[in-house]
Amino acid sequence: MDSVLIEKVLDGMLNKSRQGSEPLTAQYAAMFESIENLDERRQSNNTVYTTINTALIALVAASLSLIVTNLTSPAGIAMSVTMFGLVPTVGISICNSWEQTLARYKDLRNGKFKTLDLVESLLPLNLNKAEWEILKSRNYATASETATLPGHMKKVYYILIAFGSCSRGRRSCRWR
Repeated sequence: MDSVLIEKVLDGMLNKSRQGSEPLTAQYAAMFESIENLDERRQSNNTVYTTINTALIALVAASLSLIVTNLTSPAGIAMSVTMFGLVPTVGISICNSWEQTLARYKDLRNGKFKTLDLVESLLPLNLNKAEWEILKSRNYATASETATLPGHMKKVYYILIAFGSCSRGRRSCRWR
């Protein structure tokens, strides 16, 4: 954030909170609680996406024996196309949405922490800033920075698509 913008934000905060540090402390506590609520919503969101992806992969795995035993029949071919083409494509789309959602949560959380830092700069102690300095010195990475599950799930879907292509007799498969 550039210094002019920080000064404007701080000036606006001071104009609205000239009644002493008590309202400012309450605003600080409310912002901190807002960050915790955001983290809980993010985790709930991750649980939903993980459940959906697990269900899709379980569906493919459960139908695998049916596909293998009926691969030469029209129903087996249709099921193969669906399970190794359509389902993974839907799964990849869901993972893309998941990655975008995680990016939005990360941006929102970063904005809230910047606001918290601004409020904290008006208080006698900068506890949050001190905590983050300690964590950064220990190479701490937040959950937002280490969120790799959507990417790993997409790799599983790409493998399913490749497997499905090979199971339908494409000559490009090297492991056949």
